[in-house]
Amino acid sequence: MKRVAGRSAALDDHRQRGLALVLVLWAVVLLSLLAASTLDTARTNVNLAFNLSEGARAELMAEAAGNLAIYALLNSDPAQVTWQSDGSIYAWRDEDAELRVRVTEEGGRLDINEVSPQLIASFMEAAGLERDDAARIADAVADFRDPDDDRRPNGAEDSDYTAAGEILGAKDAPFETIDELYRVPGMTPELFERIAPELTIYSGLERPDGESATPIVKAALENRKLESEAGTVGALPQDDTIVQNETPEVLVEGDGRLGTSRGLYRVEAAAALPSGVISSIEMVILVANEPDLPYELLNRRLTATSLFSEAR
Repeated sequence: MKRVAGRSAALDDHRQRGLALVLVLWAVVLLSLLAASTLDTARTNVNLAFNLSEGARAELMAEAAGNLAIYALLNSDPAQVTWQSDGSIYAWRDEDAELRVRVTEEGGRLDINEVSPQLIASFMEAAGLERDDAARIADAVADFRDPDDDRRPNGAEDSDYTAAGEILGAKDAPFETIDELYRVPGMTPELFERIAPELTIYSGLERPDGESATPIVKAALENRKLESEAGTVGALPQDDTIVQNETPEVLVEGDGRLGTSRGLYRVEAAAALPSGVISSIEMVILVANEPDLPYELLNRRLTATSLFSEAR
């Protein structure tokens, strides 16, 4: 009996040790998973912090490049190089960042608060729309901005917005941002992306300045469609040998669009870091040439368009 009891006790002890070993193994597995999860979270946080830091740095570098262009526009010293506002792209390096800037005249763009519905329709046709679609967009834009509730033949007033399931109707007031075009019936993301760079709300001109007009606006003024790829310069070089100094140089020649800017310019600037992070900003300024107010910043926004991908 004693031998049986001893064998049973030994067996129980063996089982307990086996169970303890299983529990230890499970604990090790769980701790390993927890450690891996913690490390993965820490790695993610480090990458996120790095990306945020690089994004902020690229944005500041782009803004600095834009401010340099503004300084050049304000510079009246004939001994200094004057940057052209004809769409030329200037490029240079500052430390390890590559910077690019383009300056154009805002008066060469279509002011959607001032131009006639007929010119808007011509512009939409130049952008590639069929005549009927262009007329609908043009009348809808005019109805959106005018103060009355009278519907144009191809336009849209509050009842049309309601019928389309839109909560907000026509604004019945001038556009405050170009992005408000998204509210106009018939506007698509593809069309907006195509036309937005050609539009303004700052020039106050009923007819854009033909001398500084962008290619698509010039086509609209001449009541014709834009030829394919007209006014483009294609993809910009991506190699690392473009500019090796800190002095801005012309990377892409402009098209000579110089007109009566009245001191109203659009400055586009972009910065590319070695990490691959790129930031682009756009500023619209009015040069005042006053001692206490050399220029007025009318608009500043981050943009998705990059001077490192293509040029208009």
